[in-house]
Amino acid sequence: MIDKSLPDVSNRYTSFMVWCVAYLVSRGEKPFILVHEGDADYRLAEEISYEAGGIPIVRETDPLAIKGILGSSYATIGSRFHGLVSALSQGVPSLGTGWSHKYLELFKDYGWSDGLIKVGDEDVKSKLDQLIDPQSNLRIRRTLEHHSDQLKEATELMWERVFEVIENSKKSETGR
Repeated sequence: MIDKSLPDVSNRYTSFMVWCVAYLVSRGEKPFILVHEGDADYRLAEEISYEAGGIPIVRETDPLAIKGILGSSYATIGSRFHGLVSALSQGVPSLGTGWSHKYLELFKDYGWSDGLIKVGDEDVKSKLDQLIDPQSNLRIRRTLEHHSDQLKEATELMWERVFEVIENSKKSETGR
């Protein structure tokens, strides 16, 4: 978000994330920052943690461990595309900020377009409240799981079709 966004967004990103974290803490939540990219992300995490009062930072590089951490989370807020995919595909209610159209398409695919937020959104408080409210969280989780099941089924059908095309191509090459 800092490198890819326009300067007005990039310059407000850190303070926006600090505000989100501070709001969650004020509501009795126990947020942490998961860093699964390089040193720049870790430095940003340190800054957000410090400014928000010292929340924990978890640094992990093992993709399966990262997926496990995200999958066991109650909710997430993120900007890394693959982190959001991992959370949403496991039915974890998430809010995401993004610099590309692919973020909007991702949230649409999971039936949760409201999960895409812009840095500085005025309604972010209500969206955070949706994430932490048990009934709302469960409703979002069910929507995500339903769409995840549909996407997994469509992916399986796509691969079946790919293998069918490959097999037919091999048969026509050998004259069978």
